[in-house]
Amino acid sequence: MKLPVHRWFRFSAGFSAQSVETIITQFQERGEITVLDPFADSGTTLLASEKLGVECFGIEAHPFVARIARAKLLYQTDSDAYLEHIKKVTKYAENLQPCVETYPKLFTQGALDQLESKGFKILYLKYENIVKSFTSVGINASFNESTLESEFQNKIEQWKNLSTPDINNIKNQILSLEKYQIDKFINILEKSFTRLVQQVNIIVLHGLCQQAETINNAIEYIQNYSENQPKFAPAIKYEIDIRYNNGDIIHAMFKNKTEALKFLRTFV
Repeated sequence: MKLPVHRWFRFSAGFSAQSVETIITQFQERGEITVLDPFADSGTTLLASEKLGVECFGIEAHPFVARIARAKLLYQTDSDAYLEHIKKVTKYAENLQPCVETYPKLFTQGALDQLESKGFKILYLKYENIVKSFTSVGINASFNESTLESEFQNKIEQWKNLSTPDINNIKNQILSLEKYQIDKFINILEKSFTRLVQQVNIIVLHGLCQQAETINNAIEYIQNYSENQPKFAPAIKYEIDIRYNNGDIIHAMFKNKTEALKFLRTFV
């Protein structure tokens, strides 16, 4: 860890660069060598080889870890060159003119579908329908990056000065234009509020961690393991499934009894 670059990212599966340097140095005594690291991880072996002037090739399948390794291998890059490039990018950005019309939508249909696939329930009111609803009472609610603060304040004052019938008109316009989405969302809410717990499954896992030096040792251990023999081992995990009558399932795992009980008591 003497090289600061090794502290850029704490990688749990990492190892000492000094150990790698020692091994490489031992092999260097036999003559010219080339190092191949098929599991490069965050680049410790690559950096150690570079430091000793040894040709090295690394392979890393995980995109994120590979990106860390690539970044660390650039640690000797001229910082002045980076600063000069940043100045050019900044100058270019300052001269850009905003063009909101070409911006992607904040929430594309793909983004909404992805959120819903993760279990989120969404009520998304379209921007154009909101603008149309305000237009019905003479307020232009549209805006973009070039809209001045004074224009925003003017729109807010117009809203504050609306009569109750005008406010109701905007509300009714939105309810009409977004009726399908609103009805769908309310139906989901009603099902969520009226759902009842149908079943709670609890699995308490007991056991001791068995460490095997090789895959073959692990296979041998499992093959010889007696499933019927009573084992006196501590609880290592609590798994809880709460199933509702509308099909919803909440799955949780806890390391100890206290956390499991705390979780369940939030439903009482």
